[in-house]
Order: sequence, then C-alpha cells, then structure tokens
Amino acid sequence: MSTVKVFCVFCLVMAFGPDADASIMCGLDKNWIEEALLRDGKTIEVKREVEFVMTKSGELSQMFHCWPTTYWLKFKHPKTGKTIKWQGEPHFEPVLLDFVNDVPYLVIYGQPDQSNMNKYGCPDTPYIFLRYDEQNNEWEHLQQGQIPRELKDANLAPSYDGTYMPRDDHHPSPQI
Repeated sequence: MSTVKVFCVFCLVMAFGPDADASIMCGLDKNWIEEALLRDGKTIEVKREVEFVMTKSGELSQMFHCWPTTYWLKFKHPKTGKTIKWQGEPHFEPVLLDFVNDVPYLVIYGQPDQSNMNKYGCPDTPYIFLRYDEQNNEWEHLQQGQIPRELKDANLAPSYDGTYMPRDDHHPSPQI
C-alpha cells in the first residue's frame, strides 16, 4: 500500500472515528435493485443489500480494505404478491432465485467455515440450495436429492461491485 494511500485512510479513520460505518469509509453503495430473469421468461424485481466491514488488522496489504459480509434480498412472489426476504450468512452470496411449481428457490454460493457449518454442513460443491417454506416463513436447506433439476442458470449478480454497477441502482440481469 502506498504511503499516500495509508495517509489518506488514516485521515479518514481519524475524521470518522474507529467505529465509522464501513460503507461511508469504503465509498460504496450498499442497496440496489436487480431484475432476475426467471426460467419462464418473466422477470422479478429483487431488492438487494450488502453490508461491508473494513479490515482494521492483519497484513498491511489487507488493512482498510472493505469486504462484503452479509447479504439481504427481498422480492414479491409473482403469484401471491407476498413479500419474501432472505438474510445470508457472511461469505454466502445469492446467485439464483427462481420458482418451481410456484415455490421459491434460492441458490447461494460460498464456502462453509466453522461459524456456519452447523447450518449448511460441508457440501460437495460451494452451492447451497434453499427452498422457501411458506408455512414457517423460513428458508430451508435442501439435501442433494431434494434439488430440482430446473435450477441450472444463475440470474443474480454474485456480488456487488460499485465500479461495474450502473449508477442508477437498477440492474437488469444479463441475458442467459
């Protein structure tokens, strides 16, 4: 890290204090809307949010870098109009949202660590498949034999990057 960059970061930390909001310190937006292209060709609006933390210790090259830690998403069920939410564990990013027989499914990408192995176990792939249980209003983790074959193509941005995202905070999904 250059001396000028270290000095600038030091000045920001001093100006905002050690407990400053990482999104302010990082200069990143953390809310956006995506249009997820569903298998049936329709799109669904997905409101997303990511929380960032700033590394304040460790190797000098990693100090004061901003890392996403927690993801949220919210959408309306296209048939019922019910608002459904998901909050993710650190380091798990949503990559697919779709419906099979009107049931919402979410695929998240990430590597389990000690803090979340109890929840997701140690899967063979870095993809975790979730199904929304409307009776209990919660997402349930699916085992290998429960995963619908229809869930194949990612339709959500795997992570937020303010450099590449359009400035209007509305991001259509890429054509698959």
